[in-house]
Amino acid sequence: MNPLHTFDREKIESVKPKNPNLLQKIGLIGPFGGGNLGDAAIQQSMISNLRRFNSNIQIYGFSIKPQDTELRHGITTYPINKAANSVDYCWWKGKTEGSFPSKLTNFLIQWNKNTANSLVRKVGSKIITNILEILALVRAYQNFKQLNLDSLIVSGGGQLDDYWGGAWGHPFTLLTWCLFAKISGTKFLIVSVGAAPINQPLSKLFTRITLSLADYRSYRDEDSQKYIREVVGFEQNDPVFADLAFSLPTDFSQKSPKNPQDREIIGIGAMSYFNPKSSWPEKDEAVYIDYLNKLATFAVWLTEQNYDLALFPGQTAHDKLAIEDFKALLKQKGVAEDRIIEKPILTVDELMNQLIDLDFVIASRFHGVLLSLLIDKPVLALSYHPKIDMLMQDTGQSKYCLEIDNFQVDVIKDKFNSLHRDRQAIKAQLASKTQEYKSSLAKQYDYIFKNF
Repeated sequence: MNPLHTFDREKIESVKPKNPNLLQKIGLIGPFGGGNLGDAAIQQSMISNLRRFNSNIQIYGFSIKPQDTELRHGITTYPINKAANSVDYCWWKGKTEGSFPSKLTNFLIQWNKNTANSLVRKVGSKIITNILEILALVRAYQNFKQLNLDSLIVSGGGQLDDYWGGAWGHPFTLLTWCLFAKISGTKFLIVSVGAAPINQPLSKLFTRITLSLADYRSYRDEDSQKYIREVVGFEQNDPVFADLAFSLPTDFSQKSPKNPQDREIIGIGAMSYFNPKSSWPEKDEAVYIDYLNKLATFAVWLTEQNYDLALFPGQTAHDKLAIEDFKALLKQKGVAEDRIIEKPILTVDELMNQLIDLDFVIASRFHGVLLSLLIDKPVLALSYHPKIDMLMQDTGQSKYCLEIDNFQVDVIKDKFNSLHRDRQAIKAQLASKTQEYKSSLAKQYDYIFKNF
């Protein structure tokens, strides 16, 4: 990575710091709040670093589950789109009952319900749906403008993709809020984001427009930067930084003391990969079962080598399904319950405190891998996405990255033996690399705070 390679360093140093007592109003937007602890770690990192620069800052969230975001981060939060609002159709928590859009919305819904003719009701429903979309946008913008934010930040994560919902999913959502920001005079920043896949032509168009209107852009890895340039067709020499989760404060509790006779602990982050019962976009039970079976066979071997197993989620709801299925497989294969550790994990702090106690980690989720690397844990990554390959490559750990679809148990055993043998060198390498990331991200936060 080559951070700040497009920035004018003299300009950065000449900018006078903002008054730390001056009230700033910042919005953070993204598909977070759904129980993904990686997304939560990113927002926790961003919030803590913003407050480090200005203790008087006022932060708002825009997420897929506002109640969850408010509970986790203590910030007032609004739904990112109508699907995120469990209360009513409006894209906003606040009510504007006296406004014209609100009155027209209520009238159209009631009129359609009272129409006796089923054909008219069916056709009318489709027309009204489109009208309501427009009205919802109008109402959302009216309320957004009232917040009078200084900046709206697309706050990290893999937000430039159409895997979850196509063009009218997140690509359209980001474009909408980008337009809200530009029309209302709010700075729009895209910070340390990942990209791919963006498959639909309309998704690429939405993404190009959003990127072109942004006041600032940066990517979390060089693959994302390259993808945006070569696949999406947006050619700007924007900087590359690390994922924002690398700036997570690591002042968590220390590793629990061990007796010499205690077994080493291997953390296993099973995920609902292709699980038909989960929210994974693609469903294939055979793929899911094959993944879990091979992982369980490897886990049995680990217990035979005198290791204990600690199971942890990266997504608090859907990974729980995978963990339960994984435990059932371990039981079938004869693993005793006292060889399995499973602590309740619902927050980033709880996850980090579990990871600290581990000696090695086997993970598939991107941030399960990243957060382990952040605290210098040797990791075997079972990768389902190029972002994981890129992360392992950039940290010098490519040797320990296997494809989730076709890894073999014998191979992963050999990789683990190598990981164990070289653990001290790996830890030293990770400590150096993560410090480099932290320093790089500190410069980005400094630049953003001084300029926006």
